[in-house]
Amino acid sequence: MYILTTHPTFISDDRLGCCNKEEPTHADVIRALIHTTHRAIEEHPARASALFVQLIEDIAYSIHHNGNLDCSGLKTFLQDSSVRIPSVLAILDCALQLENHLPSSELPQIPDDGFSTVLKGGLVNSLLAYQSLGALFQPAGNTWGLPCFTSLYPATSAKHPRAVEGYLKTLFTHFEDPYTDSDEFSFYHSDAETIPDPHLCQYVPALEVKMNADFIEPPLDSPENAIPFVLVSANKQPGPGPTGTQEERWQSASPALAMSCLVDPVLSEDAAVITSPMAVHAGWNGHNRTAHLRTLFPKGERPLRQYILADALALDEVDPPPEGCLVDVQSNHVEREVRKLYAAFYGAAKAQSTQIEGPVIIEAPPWGCGAFCGNIVVKATCMLIAAGLAMEASGKQIQLRLFLDEQRHDQGIFIETLVAKKQSVSQLWHFLTRKEAKSCTNYADIFVLP
Repeated sequence: MYILTTHPTFISDDRLGCCNKEEPTHADVIRALIHTTHRAIEEHPARASALFVQLIEDIAYSIHHNGNLDCSGLKTFLQDSSVRIPSVLAILDCALQLENHLPSSELPQIPDDGFSTVLKGGLVNSLLAYQSLGALFQPAGNTWGLPCFTSLYPATSAKHPRAVEGYLKTLFTHFEDPYTDSDEFSFYHSDAETIPDPHLCQYVPALEVKMNADFIEPPLDSPENAIPFVLVSANKQPGPGPTGTQEERWQSASPALAMSCLVDPVLSEDAAVITSPMAVHAGWNGHNRTAHLRTLFPKGERPLRQYILADALALDEVDPPPEGCLVDVQSNHVEREVRKLYAAFYGAAKAQSTQIEGPVIIEAPPWGCGAFCGNIVVKATCMLIAAGLAMEASGKQIQLRLFLDEQRHDQGIFIETLVAKKQSVSQLWHFLTRKEAKSCTNYADIFVLP
């Protein structure tokens, strides 16, 4: 259970003297600060940006005892952008509704609530508003900081200014026309406690390689009459952030996805999180430092996606392999990645609506590569193995679409050639786990039998 700052057990020292009562709670202080700011903006609309930033700084000082929160980047954004005052006021109004939407101030998390957590749109708006105000506590097990958007607010530390600007535009645009209570968002827990034996699986999985030079998200050639799943290269502790990673782009593009850092702050080793369909508010181009907002979709034209949050092994943190050998196939790394991906793909197969005909479509990036130092050919083979196992367990067809940039062109061609051979899960598993693979220095050598 995640305990919100509005819980009555949290007593405030009211450092700014906001409340005329003895032993005010954090909820009392936050409400008082918001009401004061709301009135001030209505009376002095020209000062809306400065008043909103001051509110965030006052909450940081009152609730977190942080008197040095840097909001200079946010202040510049609000002054230079076309953010409207009603959007700022909507954030305050949604924040004031949090206790109505969740009177207990106890948010169910996936481990507490069995295998799923369902959040209504009004509650999501209120939580997004609290994230915007920096008014939430760090969840248990989380080590990267507050589950809020305050990491987007500094100017001096913004190494990805175009990405951060896109995240802020998407957030404030959302509050121009926020979710309604008819909107519901589900987060499912899918694990790999039971998994078919890959030695025996004769399914022949399929994968389509798509070259995506500009990292266009969502893809422009998305299939019609389907709601694809997106395999997110998630951190073990998922959530929004100030850089241009694939996870952070999607956490912004579908604002409800930012609830993941509250409902499942630390992903289990053999599990993934699957979401219900979510509207995609923003289209993106680029990756990391080149990431930038391409477009904001009008409300009636927003594509839908379901998300799979699955963390790959951080191969840059494991013991190094023998000199020149591929780290991906050492120790039990393949086994771990296949179990994680099986939990992801089997969960997607179970979560796809029965009203959708056709295969389960999964859009995958170079999952576990880049910063985590994975080899895309090995990772793609793990995806194929996991997809075949998930098809055997679920009885559904799974169609993988792997999006690669031009720098991985040669590996993409190799993967296409491998897929064209129509090898079974059992055969692919043998290639990756046989003893000889551990001494291979080139990904192509893994698939050459003596």
